[in-house]
Amino acid sequence: MKKQLLLFLPIMIICSLSLFMVINAQGVPTVSVSASQTTLEQSDKSQVVEFTVMLSNKSPVARDIAGVDFTLVSDSPYLRLDEKPLELTDAFAYTAASNSTPEIGTLESYLSQELSTSAVTYKDAKFTALKMSGTSPAAVPYTEFTLIKIKAFLSPDAPAGKYTVTAADFTAADVNGDAIITDSFSCTIEVVEPIVSVGETFTTYYLTLQGNTVDGQGGDIGINLKMKLTDELLDDTDAYVNVEYNNTTSQVPLSELNYDSASDTYILSTPIKAAHMTKPVTVAVYNGKGEHGASLTYSIKGYCDMILEHYADYYPTLVPMIHAMLNYGASAQTYFEVDTDMLANSGLSQEDGWGQIESVTSIDNVAPTVFNGKYEDVGFTNHTISLILNAETVIEHYVTLNKSENIENYEFKVDGKPISPVQYGDRYRLIIDRILASKLHNGYTLSVKRISDGSVYEVTYSAMNYVEAAYGIYKDYPQYSSLCNLLKSIYLYNNAARTYFGK
Repeated sequence: MKKQLLLFLPIMIICSLSLFMVINAQGVPTVSVSASQTTLEQSDKSQVVEFTVMLSNKSPVARDIAGVDFTLVSDSPYLRLDEKPLELTDAFAYTAASNSTPEIGTLESYLSQELSTSAVTYKDAKFTALKMSGTSPAAVPYTEFTLIKIKAFLSPDAPAGKYTVTAADFTAADVNGDAIITDSFSCTIEVVEPIVSVGETFTTYYLTLQGNTVDGQGGDIGINLKMKLTDELLDDTDAYVNVEYNNTTSQVPLSELNYDSASDTYILSTPIKAAHMTKPVTVAVYNGKGEHGASLTYSIKGYCDMILEHYADYYPTLVPMIHAMLNYGASAQTYFEVDTDMLANSGLSQEDGWGQIESVTSIDNVAPTVFNGKYEDVGFTNHTISLILNAETVIEHYVTLNKSENIENYEFKVDGKPISPVQYGDRYRLIIDRILASKLHNGYTLSVKRISDGSVYEVTYSAMNYVEAAYGIYKDYPQYSSLCNLLKSIYLYNNAARTYFGK
């Protein structure tokens, strides 16, 4: 069984829970504003979000806070803050055996503070001059004061988007009247369109480098989406998957999706060019009535970043492969001038990213090109070879026949299997595709037989033969540095794939 890069990860939405700003780790208090929910679906009913303003002192040094002032403001009329009088909370002091922050929920001692306020009536979505007075606790490793908890109401007609509540002009002063904190702190929640369905359920998406999941063939670099489909949707002959990718939109009938019987899911496979690893793919399922469910957007870059951030420890042998692939994508972007402001290897360290490519000084260990005979022997006047870097790496042979020859008098094979020539101007093109990342070094033998006299011309050639030859020609010319980086990244990509897939 061929080893395939098929990591089945659940589709996840990762949200930031709060915006936390640290002023100073050496005993100066910090402030945070957090929301009880950071992501809400649109609803036809009013929804409630609770915001908390918290003042903390994570230090064994006690701080005497004589007063705190700030204005709590919503940036949108759709998110209306509660206008009732404020209900101030008590302060808690947490202690522990050491100076480390105690676990959440640990309450070693309780300190009740006297709280006084001025101008606390809540009007016009703000309040002012919240005062806290009293003697700070004795030296403890951790103190936290919940200054206020207040409710906000999201209107039923709130459009999708981001909404922010800010503790503006936040100032904390000590007993001497010196300002300890002077800043503004905010927290953002996002309202998203309701997740609806017309009979589809997106289950997972994954990367493949060794062919798709059904026949194991084709697709050097691709990203695949698995989904479950109801019988009603499958019976709808007009239903399709709408795919937006690289500024184009295509419609894939559900009948053309691959079926995976093991998981009872249908697979949408999208091949991705090396230079397009950062481009998003957005899909949505439409029924025959033109109704559609929620869309899903993903990319090669996003998928790889998720693996490196959350799953590197689980798949350590995969990490070098991912690095090499992202470097290959970035080099292709640079050479072909595609989205160069957002490179695939952005976020990688110098050692893992461009440093790997720069460390390559030669391309070696590549099996030589082997010729059996000369192309003139079978009536050709020319034979050239090119390398195409699409989702699949493709070797193209171009042959030009002598004017006295006829293409019908020739038999073409690749590794013993018949192949059909395609006329291309005054030449004929012979395509060797489905070359996997781990087989870029493999030689493929093109055999040409002239039927009339049985003469044969053969050449065994690999993608890496092209890479090695091109690098040897251009490596000493600075104006071709981006091309050489691309060639070096292909070399490293092949080496990483051979190691990972055991080739």
